[in-house]
Amino acid sequence: MVWLNMAGNDGSLLYLDVFNVEHRRQRGEKVVAVSAVLGDGLFEGQVLLEVGVGVEVTFVDAWLAEERLRDFFARVDREEVEEALEEAARALTGSAGRQAPSPAWMSPHPGGGGSASRVAEDAPTWSAVA
Repeated sequence: MVWLNMAGNDGSLLYLDVFNVEHRRQRGEKVVAVSAVLGDGLFEGQVLLEVGVGVEVTFVDAWLAEERLRDFFARVDREEVEEALEEAARALTGSAGRQAPSPAWMSPHPGGGGSASRVAEDAPTWSAVA
């Protein structure tokens, strides 16, 4: 989760919860597409940030939930949100006017395989108290 560099009219902070990052070619240029949920505590909606030479911001809820998005923009300035999203997208992709680096993927299970969860804490040193 990323906190955006702005607050709504009511003082609520805006956040971006990224759920997908994809590298692709679009019109001959390399683009990093970041899919995320944008929220302020009262609203959560999907956004698509496409970072290439510039940054394109698409509010998915403009088609899926117009009224909720309209209510959201009554609380926050749309242009400020777009600027904050562009700033966050460039930071997330490592792009500030240069090509974004390839992501480093890590397995949640060191050593490969296995699907059991692991706890990274030592076992408790106390015994049950009667």
